[in-house]
Amino acid sequence: VISYEGTKEIIRGSRSGFPFRRGDETLGTLISLSLACMGRHVQLTGFVMPEKLGASSTAMSLFESSQAARRLVTFVQSLAAAVRDSKLSDECPTSPLLERLVSTLSTAEGWVKEYPPVQQQFRYGNKAFRCWHSRLCVSSRKLIKDMLPESHHEAVVELVPYFCESFGNPTRVDYGTGHEAMFVCFLLCLEEIGLVRNEEHKTLVCRVFTKYMSLVRTLQTLYWLEPAGSKGVWGLDDYCFLPFYWGSSQLIRNERIRPDAIHDPIILRDASDEYMYLDCIVFIKKAKKIGSKKDTDAQSFNYRNPHSAGEEREPRRNVTPFE
Repeated sequence: VISYEGTKEIIRGSRSGFPFRRGDETLGTLISLSLACMGRHVQLTGFVMPEKLGASSTAMSLFESSQAARRLVTFVQSLAAAVRDSKLSDECPTSPLLERLVSTLSTAEGWVKEYPPVQQQFRYGNKAFRCWHSRLCVSSRKLIKDMLPESHHEAVVELVPYFCESFGNPTRVDYGTGHEAMFVCFLLCLEEIGLVRNEEHKTLVCRVFTKYMSLVRTLQTLYWLEPAGSKGVWGLDDYCFLPFYWGSSQLIRNERIRPDAIHDPIILRDASDEYMYLDCIVFIKKAKKIGSKKDTDAQSFNYRNPHSAGEEREPRRNVTPFE
Protein backbone atom coordinates (compact mmCIF):
# COMPACT_ATOMS: atom_id res chain seq x y z
CA VAL A 1 0.00 0.00 0.00
CA ILE A 2 2.76 2.43 0.91
CA SER A 3 6.08 2.09 -0.89
CA TYR A 4 9.60 3.14 0.05
CA GLU A 5 8.93 6.50 -1.58
CA GLY A 6 6.04 6.97 0.81
CA THR A 7 8.38 7.14 3.77
CA LYS A 8 9.77 10.38 2.39
CA GLU A 9 6.41 11.94 3.24
CA ILE A 10 7.59 11.84 6.84
CA ILE A 11 10.35 14.28 5.97
CA ARG A 12 8.29 16.37 3.57
CA GLY A 13 5.65 16.75 6.26
CA SER A 14 8.12 18.60 8.44
CA ARG A 15 8.90 21.60 6.28
CA SER A 16 8.16 23.93 9.17
CA GLY A 17 11.71 23.00 10.21
CA PHE A 18 13.42 20.31 12.22
CA PRO A 19 15.20 21.34 15.39
CA PHE A 20 18.71 20.48 14.26
CA ARG A 21 21.68 19.90 16.50
CA ARG A 22 25.17 21.25 16.20
CA GLY A 23 26.69 17.91 17.04
CA ASP A 24 29.18 15.30 16.04
CA GLU A 25 29.14 12.75 13.28
CA THR A 26 27.60 10.06 15.48
CA LEU A 27 24.24 11.59 14.52
CA GLY A 28 23.19 11.77 18.17
CA THR A 29 20.33 13.97 17.06
CA LEU A 30 20.32 13.48 13.33
CA ILE A 31 21.67 16.65 11.78
CA SER A 32 25.45 16.98 12.11
CA LEU A 33 26.24 15.83 8.58
CA SER A 34 23.66 18.20 7.16
CA LEU A 35 25.42 21.05 8.93
CA ALA A 36 28.66 19.88 7.38
CA CYS A 37 26.98 20.04 3.97
CA MET A 38 26.13 23.65 4.71
CA GLY A 39 29.80 24.39 5.22
CA ARG A 40 29.65 25.00 8.96
CA HIS A 41 32.49 24.07 11.25
CA VAL A 42 31.11 21.97 14.08
CA GLN A 43 33.08 21.59 17.29
CA LEU A 44 32.48 18.56 19.48
CA THR A 45 31.15 19.97 22.74
CA GLY A 46 28.78 17.22 23.90
CA PHE A 47 25.02 17.67 23.95
CA VAL A 48 23.64 21.09 23.11
CA MET A 49 20.26 22.71 22.59
CA PRO A 50 18.96 21.95 19.08
CA GLU A 51 18.02 24.80 16.80
CA LYS A 52 15.78 24.96 13.75
CA LEU A 53 17.73 25.18 10.51
CA GLY A 54 15.26 23.68 8.05
CA ALA A 55 13.01 26.66 7.43
CA SER A 56 14.08 27.24 3.82
CA SER A 57 13.62 24.98 0.82
CA THR A 58 17.39 24.96 0.30
CA ALA A 59 18.04 23.76 3.83
CA MET A 60 15.36 21.09 3.51
CA SER A 61 16.88 19.88 0.23
CA LEU A 62 20.23 19.52 1.95
CA PHE A 63 18.63 17.61 4.78
CA GLU A 64 16.65 15.31 2.48
CA SER A 65 19.88 14.23 0.77
CA SER A 66 21.88 13.90 3.99
CA GLN A 67 22.96 10.81 5.90
CA ALA A 68 20.79 12.07 8.76
CA ALA A 69 17.66 11.83 6.61
CA ARG A 70 18.64 8.40 5.35
CA ARG A 71 19.14 7.27 8.94
CA LEU A 72 15.67 8.52 9.84
CA VAL A 73 14.03 6.73 6.90
CA THR A 74 15.97 3.54 7.68
CA PHE A 75 14.76 3.72 11.27
CA VAL A 76 11.13 4.08 10.16
CA GLN A 77 11.52 1.13 7.80
CA SER A 78 13.14 -0.96 10.52
CA LEU A 79 10.14 -0.35 12.77
CA ALA A 80 7.86 -1.40 9.92
CA ALA A 81 9.80 -4.63 9.51
CA ALA A 82 9.57 -5.26 13.25
CA VAL A 83 5.76 -5.30 13.20
CA ARG A 84 5.39 -7.17 9.92
CA ASP A 85 2.58 -9.73 10.07
CA SER A 86 1.93 -9.13 13.77
CA LYS A 87 -0.71 -7.91 16.22
CA LEU A 88 -0.48 -5.07 18.71
CA SER A 89 -1.13 -7.49 21.56
CA ASP A 90 1.82 -9.73 20.68
CA GLU A 91 4.54 -10.15 23.29
CA CYS A 92 7.26 -7.50 23.01
CA PRO A 93 10.63 -7.17 24.72
CA THR A 94 10.66 -4.07 26.86
CA SER A 95 12.89 -2.14 29.23
CA PRO A 96 12.47 0.15 32.26
CA LEU A 97 13.19 3.12 30.00
CA LEU A 98 10.36 2.34 27.60
CA GLU A 99 8.01 1.61 30.46
CA ARG A 100 8.83 5.01 31.94
CA LEU A 101 8.27 6.63 28.54
CA VAL A 102 4.80 5.09 28.26
CA SER A 103 4.07 6.24 31.79
CA THR A 104 5.22 9.77 30.91
CA LEU A 105 2.85 9.87 27.95
CA SER A 106 0.02 8.68 30.19
CA THR A 107 0.81 11.45 32.67
CA ALA A 108 0.73 14.08 29.94
CA GLU A 109 -2.58 12.72 28.66
CA GLY A 110 -4.04 13.03 32.15
CA TRP A 111 -3.23 16.74 32.24
CA VAL A 112 -6.01 17.51 29.76
CA LYS A 113 -8.51 17.19 32.62
CA GLU A 114 -6.93 20.28 34.17
CA TYR A 115 -7.29 22.34 30.99
CA PRO A 116 -10.83 21.91 29.59
CA PRO A 117 -11.68 23.65 26.31
CA VAL A 118 -12.63 27.30 26.66
CA GLN A 119 -15.62 29.01 25.09
CA GLN A 120 -14.59 30.75 21.88
CA GLN A 121 -16.09 31.90 18.61
CA PHE A 122 -14.31 29.39 16.38
CA ARG A 123 -14.69 25.63 16.56
CA TYR A 124 -11.12 24.72 15.62
CA GLY A 125 -7.98 25.61 17.52
CA ASN A 126 -9.21 25.86 21.10
CA LYS A 127 -6.83 28.12 23.00
CA ALA A 128 -6.87 25.91 26.09
CA PHE A 129 -4.39 23.74 24.19
CA ARG A 130 -1.77 26.42 24.78
CA CYS A 131 -2.13 25.95 28.53
CA TRP A 132 -1.67 22.18 28.19
CA HIS A 133 1.34 22.64 25.90
CA SER A 134 2.88 25.18 28.26
CA ARG A 135 2.56 22.66 31.09
CA LEU A 136 4.30 20.10 28.90
CA CYS A 137 7.21 22.40 28.08
CA VAL A 138 7.65 23.56 31.68
CA SER A 139 7.64 19.96 32.91
CA SER A 140 9.54 18.38 30.02
CA ARG A 141 13.05 18.70 31.42
CA LYS A 142 12.09 16.87 34.61
CA LEU A 143 10.01 14.32 32.69
CA ILE A 144 12.91 13.42 30.40
CA LYS A 145 15.47 13.46 33.20
CA ASP A 146 13.36 11.09 35.30
CA MET A 147 12.95 8.85 32.28
CA LEU A 148 16.67 8.52 31.51
CA PRO A 149 19.26 6.62 33.51
CA GLU A 150 21.58 8.92 35.45
CA SER A 151 24.45 8.14 33.08
CA HIS A 152 22.54 9.87 30.26
CA HIS A 153 21.23 12.95 32.06
CA GLU A 154 23.51 15.21 30.00
CA ALA A 155 21.38 14.33 26.94
CA VAL A 156 18.30 16.00 28.42
CA VAL A 157 19.13 19.40 26.92
CA GLU A 158 19.12 17.88 23.45
CA LEU A 159 16.14 15.55 23.81
CA VAL A 160 13.66 18.02 25.33
CA PRO A 161 13.07 20.11 22.16
CA TYR A 162 12.28 17.00 20.10
CA PHE A 163 9.84 15.86 22.75
CA CYS A 164 8.10 19.24 23.06
CA GLU A 165 7.80 19.56 19.28
CA SER A 166 5.99 16.21 19.08
CA PHE A 167 2.55 17.32 20.24
CA GLY A 168 1.51 20.22 18.06
CA ASN A 169 2.20 23.93 17.71
CA PRO A 170 0.82 26.14 20.51
CA THR A 171 0.93 29.31 18.41
CA ARG A 172 -1.01 27.94 15.46
CA VAL A 173 -2.88 25.42 17.64
CA ASP A 174 -2.36 22.71 15.04
CA TYR A 175 -0.89 19.25 14.64
CA GLY A 176 0.41 17.36 11.63
CA THR A 177 2.91 14.87 10.25
CA GLY A 178 5.82 17.16 11.13
CA HIS A 179 5.00 16.80 14.82
CA GLU A 180 4.58 13.07 14.36
CA ALA A 181 8.04 13.00 12.74
CA MET A 182 9.49 14.84 15.73
CA PHE A 183 8.40 12.05 18.03
CA VAL A 184 10.08 9.53 15.74
CA CYS A 185 13.23 11.67 15.87
CA PHE A 186 12.99 11.60 19.64
CA LEU A 187 12.80 7.79 19.59
CA LEU A 188 15.71 7.61 17.16
CA CYS A 189 17.76 9.85 19.43
CA LEU A 190 17.17 7.38 22.27
CA GLU A 191 18.49 4.63 20.05
CA GLU A 192 21.49 6.65 18.89
CA ILE A 193 22.64 7.25 22.46
CA GLY A 194 22.36 3.55 23.23
CA LEU A 195 19.13 3.43 25.22
CA VAL A 196 16.99 1.47 22.73
CA ARG A 197 18.00 -1.86 21.21
CA ASN A 198 17.06 -3.18 17.78
CA GLU A 199 15.07 -5.99 19.35
CA GLU A 200 12.87 -3.34 21.02
CA HIS A 201 11.70 -1.85 17.72
CA LYS A 202 8.46 -3.80 17.90
CA THR A 203 7.88 -2.38 21.37
CA LEU A 204 8.40 1.15 20.05
CA VAL A 205 5.48 0.66 17.66
CA CYS A 206 3.15 -1.63 19.61
CA ARG A 207 3.53 -0.02 23.04
CA VAL A 208 5.17 3.41 22.84
CA PHE A 209 3.78 4.76 19.58
CA THR A 210 0.28 3.48 20.24
CA LYS A 211 0.31 5.36 23.55
CA TYR A 212 1.59 8.43 21.75
CA MET A 213 -1.28 8.12 19.26
CA SER A 214 -3.76 7.90 22.12
CA LEU A 215 -2.40 11.14 23.56
CA VAL A 216 -2.34 13.15 20.32
CA ARG A 217 -5.81 11.94 19.36
CA THR A 218 -7.06 13.17 22.71
CA LEU A 219 -5.52 16.55 21.94
CA GLN A 220 -6.94 16.59 18.42
CA THR A 221 -10.50 15.85 19.48
CA LEU A 222 -10.60 17.79 22.73
CA TYR A 223 -9.01 20.98 21.46
CA TRP A 224 -9.98 20.59 17.78
CA LEU A 225 -6.42 21.14 16.61
CA GLU A 226 -6.09 22.46 13.08
CA PRO A 227 -4.61 19.88 10.68
CA ALA A 228 -1.13 21.11 9.76
CA GLY A 229 -0.48 20.60 6.07
CA SER A 230 -3.64 18.60 5.42
CA LYS A 231 -4.16 17.41 1.84
CA GLY A 232 -7.91 17.09 2.31
CA VAL A 233 -9.52 14.12 0.61
CA TRP A 234 -6.26 13.34 -1.18
CA GLY A 235 -4.43 12.55 2.04
CA LEU A 236 -4.48 9.39 4.11
CA ASP A 237 -5.43 11.34 7.20
CA ASP A 238 -5.64 14.96 8.33
CA TYR A 239 -3.07 14.46 11.06
CA CYS A 240 -0.93 11.34 10.73
CA PHE A 241 0.97 9.12 8.31
CA LEU A 242 2.97 6.49 10.16
CA PRO A 243 0.07 4.42 11.56
CA PHE A 244 -0.90 3.66 7.97
CA TYR A 245 2.66 2.72 7.02
CA TRP A 246 3.33 0.53 10.03
CA GLY A 247 -0.27 -0.65 10.09
CA SER A 248 -0.07 -1.91 6.52
CA SER A 249 3.09 -3.81 7.46
CA GLN A 250 1.12 -5.54 10.22
CA LEU A 251 -1.35 -6.81 7.63
CA ILE A 252 1.15 -8.35 5.24
CA ARG A 253 0.26 -12.00 4.64
CA ASN A 254 -3.07 -11.55 6.41
CA GLU A 255 -5.54 -13.40 4.20
CA ARG A 256 -8.59 -12.47 6.27
CA ILE A 257 -8.22 -8.70 6.31
CA ARG A 258 -8.09 -7.31 2.79
CA PRO A 259 -7.96 -3.62 1.80
CA ASP A 260 -11.73 -3.50 1.35
CA ALA A 261 -12.10 -4.45 5.02
CA ILE A 262 -12.24 -0.74 5.80
CA HIS A 263 -15.90 -0.96 4.72
CA ASP A 264 -16.73 -3.99 6.85
CA PRO A 265 -18.09 -2.81 10.23
CA ILE A 266 -17.66 -6.26 11.79
CA ILE A 267 -13.97 -6.50 10.91
CA LEU A 268 -13.42 -2.93 12.06
CA ARG A 269 -15.13 -3.69 15.36
CA ASP A 270 -13.30 -6.95 16.00
CA ALA A 271 -9.82 -6.17 14.65
CA SER A 272 -9.15 -2.45 15.11
CA ASP A 273 -7.65 -3.05 18.56
CA GLU A 274 -5.00 -5.28 16.99
CA TYR A 275 -4.16 -3.44 13.76
CA MET A 276 -3.15 0.21 13.52
CA TYR A 277 -4.40 0.57 9.95
CA LEU A 278 -7.94 -0.41 10.90
CA ASP A 279 -7.76 1.65 14.07
CA CYS A 280 -7.01 4.71 11.93
CA ILE A 281 -10.11 4.05 9.84
CA VAL A 282 -12.26 3.68 12.96
CA PHE A 283 -10.89 6.92 14.39
CA ILE A 284 -11.55 8.82 11.16
CA LYS A 285 -15.11 7.55 11.00
CA LYS A 286 -15.72 8.59 14.60
CA ALA A 287 -13.97 11.94 14.32
CA LYS A 288 -15.74 12.95 11.13
CA LYS A 289 -18.98 11.17 12.01
CA ILE A 290 -19.34 9.71 8.55
CA GLY A 291 -20.63 6.46 7.18
CA SER A 292 -18.53 6.28 4.02
CA LYS A 293 -14.82 7.03 3.93
CA LYS A 294 -15.01 7.38 0.15
CA ASP A 295 -16.40 10.89 0.58
CA THR A 296 -13.52 12.14 2.73
CA ASP A 297 -10.46 10.06 1.91
CA ALA A 298 -10.08 9.06 -1.71
CA GLN A 299 -6.61 7.62 -1.15
CA SER A 300 -7.34 4.87 1.34
CA PHE A 301 -10.71 4.17 -0.29
CA ASN A 302 -8.90 3.44 -3.55
CA TYR A 303 -6.57 1.05 -1.73
CA ARG A 304 -9.52 -1.27 -1.21
CA ASN A 305 -8.75 -2.64 -4.70
CA PRO A 306 -5.25 -1.97 -6.03
CA HIS A 307 -6.39 -2.64 -9.62
CA SER A 308 -9.70 -0.81 -9.55
CA ALA A 309 -8.31 2.15 -11.46
CA GLY A 310 -6.88 0.06 -14.30
CA GLU A 311 -7.04 -3.25 -16.06
CA GLU A 312 -6.75 -6.54 -14.25
CA ARG A 313 -3.20 -7.81 -13.89
CA GLU A 314 -1.63 -11.13 -13.07
CA PRO A 315 -0.83 -11.34 -9.35
CA ARG A 316 2.80 -10.80 -8.40
CA ARG A 317 3.82 -13.70 -6.17
CA ASN A 318 1.48 -14.93 -3.49
CA VAL A 319 1.17 -11.74 -1.49
CA THR A 320 -1.63 -9.70 0.00
CA PRO A 321 -2.44 -6.24 -1.41
CA PHE A 322 -1.02 -4.70 1.78
CA GLU A 323 2.44 -5.95 0.84
